[in-house]
Amino acid sequence: MYLKKLELKGFKSFADNTEIYLRPGINVVVGPNGCGKSNLVDAIRWVLGEGNVRNLRGQKGEDVIFNGTDKTRALGMASVEMTVDNIDNILPVDYSEVTVARKVFRTGESEFLLNKSQVRMKDINKLFMGTGLGKRGYSIISQGELEQVLNGQPIDRRLILEEASGVIKYRHQRDVVKKRISDTKQDLLRLADILAELTLQQEDLALKAEKAEKHIRLSQEQVRLEQELLKFEINKVLKDYTNKLTNLEKLQKQWTDLKNLETDNTDQLDHNEKLLAEARLELNHLKEMVYLTENKQHSIIGDIRISEERIKSYTEGLKTAEIDEAKYKEMLANISLEVANRQSDLQAQKLAYEQKKDEYNEIINELRNFEHEIDLLKEKFEAEKAYI
Repeated sequence: MYLKKLELKGFKSFADNTEIYLRPGINVVVGPNGCGKSNLVDAIRWVLGEGNVRNLRGQKGEDVIFNGTDKTRALGMASVEMTVDNIDNILPVDYSEVTVARKVFRTGESEFLLNKSQVRMKDINKLFMGTGLGKRGYSIISQGELEQVLNGQPIDRRLILEEASGVIKYRHQRDVVKKRISDTKQDLLRLADILAELTLQQEDLALKAEKAEKHIRLSQEQVRLEQELLKFEINKVLKDYTNKLTNLEKLQKQWTDLKNLETDNTDQLDHNEKLLAEARLELNHLKEMVYLTENKQHSIIGDIRISEERIKSYTEGLKTAEIDEAKYKEMLANISLEVANRQSDLQAQKLAYEQKKDEYNEIINELRNFEHEIDLLKEKFEAEKAYI
């Protein structure tokens, strides 16, 4: 494996697109100080994934981008492509020639390319790990680094020797496995905590489920009781309606009898007008009684109509209660209040019934008094008729 080609554009002092072709053996770059020889080594180190810009003799990331001169404007991107011969398959890819590229923009965005396909920096490091061509490998030694290696700490020389021998790759794999084991232990601890929390939540949810089942059962019982209450009220109103109809028929019959009696008395009193003046006064009194009776009859008819509307309302309420059974499950508190209101209404209906009953008894007493007065009038009429 050897370096075949290096292409730079916008990297440090290489403003124009520069291509450098290398051949097997020793290649020498010669030039005066400051012409950019060290920038070639920096470019190789940078394209292999060097992230510390200080190792590239810079202060910040954008220092690797050509900053411009008096005659040339600054560029917005730096790009380096490195082509490596892989005919011996040292790199674990199915290509005889591998091209690695890196780009960086002044906005801070960057990207790595492997044979024109975008990859991660981690993939580049993994590709060259153990080959000696890594960013920290023995194959790239900048100016002054040889003396640093010879006079450096034993750990530094060990890392270079491990890189050269290919051991660093397995050390890296070992570190990765250790980190995964540590992360797995932390995950197990978190799973244990989560399991304990879920156990507590399960007990709480079981209690809530029991309460919910009890709530549904009580709601269903509430709906059933309310339906029975509505049926009872409807039956009660129907019975009251029937009784009032019966009373109305009786009053209508009595009213008809009184009208007939009034007609008969009128026919007879036409011939005896002078003699039966008092009887006419009594008849006028009877007419007033009839008028009062008619008013009471109209009042009872109005009550019957109100009862019919209540029956219709209660019937519609029963249908609505059957349709909205699901809603009553969520409105237990409101239903309890509604039951209390219905009980109050039931008491009010009972009180109204008692009042109507008292009115009916008063009407019966008035009718009895009226019949008694009619009997007295008949007796008086017969007595005066016999006198004539």
